[in-house]
Amino acid sequence: EGKVPYAAAPARKTGRRYYAGDFHTHSMESTDARPPLAEMVAFAKGRGLDFIEISDHNTITQLDDFDAAGRAAPDFLLVPGIEYTTYAGHANAIGATRWVDHKIGQPGVTIEGAVAAIHGQGALFALNHPTLDIGTACIGCAFKQPVDRAQVDAIEISTGGVVLLFKPTLALWDGYLAEGRHVAPIGGSDDHQAGKDAGGFQG
Repeated sequence: EGKVPYAAAPARKTGRRYYAGDFHTHSMESTDARPPLAEMVAFAKGRGLDFIEISDHNTITQLDDFDAAGRAAPDFLLVPGIEYTTYAGHANAIGATRWVDHKIGQPGVTIEGAVAAIHGQGALFALNHPTLDIGTACIGCAFKQPVDRAQVDAIEISTGGVVLLFKPTLALWDGYLAEGRHVAPIGGSDDHQAGKDAGGFQG
């Protein structure tokens, strides 16, 4: 009910100012999350945000709910995206509206092809929590895919409530800057619960 094919929304607000948003959130379309979009929007607006990116794991099925959620909150922007999740790193396809195969190692599926598919649809390729190396507690969370650094558009400097990640991730970003690669520093909550029961990994 309320699901319609995705169509890009018009600008929700205009004018030169800072816009606050969250580049890493999960809806019920991620297998490990529970909130519907309306609940996520209500929470984000309550925190003073102007937009959130819905970056569900390896799927774009959340896009079918954008129309209803957008009509209910015409002053708030939902940004399409995918958390491109592999066993050797999670990335963010900011603005992606077409599915990208994440099964690296299957015939014809490579990380280079995935990055090309993300860029080919006008989306940005960002590294999510790239220094979160905690073994089997979060499989593939640290980014170890052999990606050409020139293909990285942004790095998630701040992730949820995991304060210990800030310094090593900042150092990673500094390394890009030292090479003259001016990738955007972004923040994402990695919220899976629309703000409820928020712990270190829940935003």
